[in-house]
Amino acid sequence: METYTRKSDKLKINLSCNEDSANTLWNCQADIVMQLSYFDTKSEARKKLETIFEKKLFDSKNKKFEESMDQWAEIFNEKRELEGTIEVTANLKITKVQGYRKRKMFDYSTDHHRYFDGILLVENKKIHVNKKIMSMSSTFFENIFFCNFKEKEAKFVEIPGVSYDEFMIFLDFIHPTGRQIESGFLENMMVLADLFMTDCVMNSCEEFLIKTDKVDMAKKLILAERFSLCELMDHCLNSFKTVRDFLPFAKLEFYSEISDDIKSALMERLVQIKRLGLS
Repeated sequence: METYTRKSDKLKINLSCNEDSANTLWNCQADIVMQLSYFDTKSEARKKLETIFEKKLFDSKNKKFEESMDQWAEIFNEKRELEGTIEVTANLKITKVQGYRKRKMFDYSTDHHRYFDGILLVENKKIHVNKKIMSMSSTFFENIFFCNFKEKEAKFVEIPGVSYDEFMIFLDFIHPTGRQIESGFLENMMVLADLFMTDCVMNSCEEFLIKTDKVDMAKKLILAERFSLCELMDHCLNSFKTVRDFLPFAKLEFYSEISDDIKSALMERLVQIKRLGLS
């Protein structure tokens, strides 16, 4: 490891909440715990500094939290040698929320007899589920839980080759939690929806892709082809209204990944537009 000495006139932290929202009706209160961890070569020990900010308010007028960490800056201003990585973490505990309805939260790691009657094993971790709800949404789990498969009588069913964290998010879209699709985990949910034959989840993903502008058009076309999403494919192709609409398309991030079939469909759309005389 290399050792180094850093000097800093001022060290600041910047946090933001709901920054893209135009809504003015919300606010929330949070306790913020900031931690800095570093290895001090003089004492030959890893040290941790912690600073707590209680009851910090975020709302439409105060979406950002900025704080000078003078007590941390002293660490870097001193001529001491630090080794390895310097880690800064922020832990936020939301203590109060107004303007947003809270969605139903399930703890799938705990056996709530009122809700759950089945156990799945993902990455050697137990997950408790409702068999009927799972089966109503998924042909895969209907076969596992209620058809003549050996897993039907087993105490738990192991699901191999699936990420525990991704599967936990997937469960929120099967059980009545009201969770919304987000671009950050969209493709993972589509993969699981396809794997477990869960039309309700795939339909939510398709609807999200039709409405969102956070996923570029080339990526939408790739996903539409990969998962046979006809409505999404039609939406994408019909979004090309004029010849000029095709010009920026080739510069999109995922353009090089689109298939020959998609390119053929795009050419057909281009011919159609030219026939209509739409420049």
